[in-house]
Amino acid sequence: MLSQFRNRRYLCGLLINIFLTKKMIMKTINFKKVFTATALLLTVGYASAFTPEIRVSGDNKIELKIGNVSETTQLVIKDLNGFTFYTETISKSIDGYSKVFDLTVLPDGKYEVEIDGSVKIVSFPINIVDDKIAATGINKLETYKPIIYEKGSKVYVSKFNLDNKPLSITILNSDNAVVYEETLKGKADSGRVYKFLKSGDYQISMISNDKTYNKTVSIQK
Repeated sequence: MLSQFRNRRYLCGLLINIFLTKKMIMKTINFKKVFTATALLLTVGYASAFTPEIRVSGDNKIELKIGNVSETTQLVIKDLNGFTFYTETISKSIDGYSKVFDLTVLPDGKYEVEIDGSVKIVSFPINIVDDKIAATGINKLETYKPIIYEKGSKVYVSKFNLDNKPLSITILNSDNAVVYEETLKGKADSGRVYKFLKSGDYQISMISNDKTYNKTVSIQK
């Protein structure tokens, strides 16, 4: 009995310590109170995003064009199982980017051309039927990434959320311990401002629409 009592008291003390530690590390600021700041962050970040376009060129060829490559981006051609057939790093260029890809070697099936930038992912689903790209055309799908901006002891987290999916946010300290977590309801403009009360390196992990985004921030008091 004495041993059980000690164990319970130890666990109770441990839980209280964890709670107090989390409370000492950070606090949240209501997003509505800082809407102007986060809206500006969204506008500046997403305005600089690239705008790729794809057109079918012949039975088995596609042409990818990016008018102004404002940042280094990653290009991947893959199947729906995630197997990669082609990858390329596209360097920043005001002259843009243009390339024709011959997909003759790909068997019938469903594929995806994905262009991954700092603020959004643009993907083009491609369906090959009878050794030809399906005549239904290629639709562009855009997924916006969360934008994280740090200033002093505050970290701004914003996401342009066209599909209204929930945004799960988890913050871990340098020991990989969770110090804060929450899930924001699906809204067109989801965001938070976190004020950290303790210096150090933290990892912010966000999950939305089955995609995970991670970023490490350094807080200096």
